[in-house]
Amino acid sequence: GPMYTTITPADHFQFDLGKSVEGEFYYYHKGDSLLIYTRRRVGRGPHDGVQSYRGYPGIHIFCPPLKGIHIINGFANLENQAGRKGVSANLLLDSTQLWVGAYDFEKDSVRQVEPWDTLTVHAVNSSVVFNRQAHVKMVDLRLDDASQLEDRFSTLDTGRIQGDQNTFIHMRGKNFQKIRLDALVHSAP
Repeated sequence: GPMYTTITPADHFQFDLGKSVEGEFYYYHKGDSLLIYTRRRVGRGPHDGVQSYRGYPGIHIFCPPLKGIHIINGFANLENQAGRKGVSANLLLDSTQLWVGAYDFEKDSVRQVEPWDTLTVHAVNSSVVFNRQAHVKMVDLRLDDASQLEDRFSTLDTGRIQGDQNTFIHMRGKNFQKIRLDALVHSAP
């Protein structure tokens, strides 16, 4: 549901809720999954500006394996400010905005480089933004159903981007030359 989620690689799983928003979240354990959601807020469009997510309740998730993460109708910030080496992530986004690289609403400052090995993202009607501190060795994106990618001067070493006829890609030349672009024959169901 509509929330501002920060996902950070860590040695142990935990999540932090601020006291001021604690009552807005619902969470439960189902099999090997933890589901976290909020019902009290109206969802934003995944292509709205980052400032439109400012009033969302915040949650900070620390987890060792950054895989199997499914985010629906929210805003997520994937950050590695600690500079942990060998970190990869695998995410499924549905009507969500994802920013790779720590972001501060108060100032658009350049922070230290945040290294990532492989980022695999399947985005359906979503927006993916790579901030300038993100340095990704291998990126594998599948952008379906009006999804978009924005490169804010990040460093991408290599990768592949698949998109359908409604995909929007804004990427600077230095990264564009290192990425293979493929058209999707079938869009997401």
